[in-house]
Amino acid sequence: MTPPPNAENDLASVGSWFEANVDVLESWLRDHASKDLRQRVQKAILPPTTLSKRTSVTSDLFQLWLAASPAKNEHQSQSQNVRPPHCDLESMGESELFMELIRDVANELDIDVLCHKILKNVSLLTHADRGSLFLARGPPDDRYLVAKLFDVRHDSQLEEVVKQARVEDIKIPFGVGIAGTVAQYKTLINIKDAYNKEVKALKSERVISSAATVDNIDSPIVHSVLQEIAEREKRKSNLVIFNLTELENGSRSDQISEDVSSVRDILANLGVVVEQVHPLRLGKFDPTHQHRKRPIKITLSSSGLVSSALRESSKLKSIDKSIFLTNDKTPLQSSLYKTVKQQLNQRIAAGETNIYIRHFNGTPKIVKRNNLAN
Repeated sequence: MTPPPNAENDLASVGSWFEANVDVLESWLRDHASKDLRQRVQKAILPPTTLSKRTSVTSDLFQLWLAASPAKNEHQSQSQNVRPPHCDLESMGESELFMELIRDVANELDIDVLCHKILKNVSLLTHADRGSLFLARGPPDDRYLVAKLFDVRHDSQLEEVVKQARVEDIKIPFGVGIAGTVAQYKTLINIKDAYNKEVKALKSERVISSAATVDNIDSPIVHSVLQEIAEREKRKSNLVIFNLTELENGSRSDQISEDVSSVRDILANLGVVVEQVHPLRLGKFDPTHQHRKRPIKITLSSSGLVSSALRESSKLKSIDKSIFLTNDKTPLQSSLYKTVKQQLNQRIAAGETNIYIRHFNGTPKIVKRNNLAN
């Protein structure tokens, strides 16, 4: 192998040498080049972004934005609460669409509404005709997909797509069809002509899904959004009960029996009937802490029972005013509620009265007691 020529004397010869020794160049860049040099080479050969002012959204920024995003209150203008129409969304750049998507995740805690908004934004980003969201179910040896939302278009209504997914009850085994193959092998399948007759002939049914790539997506953001959706889905049938007293003296079995009895009584007073109760105390037990009351988490058979219990929770005041219930919040939801709580305290300290936190579709907002419609 001949040595490389002097770059200052003959740049063309340097290029020819690189072309003739591609393996050597690739090996050197991979094993010996500095990180800065690799980044400069990558920047030089990648196509420039089409956005004049692209916002670089990293995973850390995503988490910070979500945790610090303030919930809207009645003092903000109504225009701030209105989602941009589809025509405006189409005119947005990729980074602007991502910020709109992040706002949805931060301010919308209802899982169905959130998934619907995300699918509409992702469809715009990918220039897709429609999109579907599947959840993985079943034991390790018999995994399958269940449609959470199906055939979501830019103009689809939430009630319409939720009803369709439930009525059709679409289940796809791993490895079957496009969606099943993506789920099993965790790889992207990009079918650019999904509705071509020859492509459709490969499947004896309608095309279930097709995937399109998006340029310049910061993948940690996508991962964070999907992780948050999965976490909320996992917790939606959980109920957390606060301020049930723990036994000061007694065995673990005695405490469990006491918790089962207390939880059954509470649910009965709320009109929720359950066959079995498996209470779980959250946090570590501290025998040195007297009158400790760790929260209790229970899992009900459906999210509907959780909603029913929360609606009737005011009845607990006749039993013990200190006892209250909440849904099982993700860390992000807890962070958002904490932020709104801080805002409430600041406004009360500034002299405002008759204000409190109320949840609208799972989103905490500050409202006035005499103006609940806001």
